[in-house]
Amino acid sequence: MTYRQYLIAKIAPVMITNFFSNDAWTDYDDLARTLMMAVDAIIEAEQETAE
Repeated sequence: MTYRQYLIAKIAPVMITNFFSNDAWTDYDDLARTLMMAVDAIIEAEQETAE
């Protein structure tokens, strides 16, 4: 499992719970884009910190 997959596995359940309990996202594609952007931002921030 890559680190990216690990982050997705940890963050996705929380986002999916919020998807069904409020109107934060309009559809599944919007939810998926937000999830990928969040994971990419975490990885990018960690890379910048490591440099």
